[in-house]
Amino acid sequence: MLTSISKAGSGTVVLLLGAVLQMFGIEYSSEQLEIAINGFMAFVGFALLVWGQLDRKDLKFGLFRK
Repeated sequence: MLTSISKAGSGTVVLLLGAVLQMFGIEYSSEQLEIAINGFMAFVGFALLVWGQLDRKDLKFGLFRK
């Protein structure tokens, strides 16, 4: 499922986004970047947890045994 996302393309988008933000004068400190990355990782982890639970074949709606 996640094989359709290009790692090189994703890296390019991140680098270009950083360059565009700097061109518009938007600067960020390393602490802000760390907080944003931690928040993003928590969101992705939670989303994968929910997705994995709902995708289980032995449960209905991720809660009730079949």
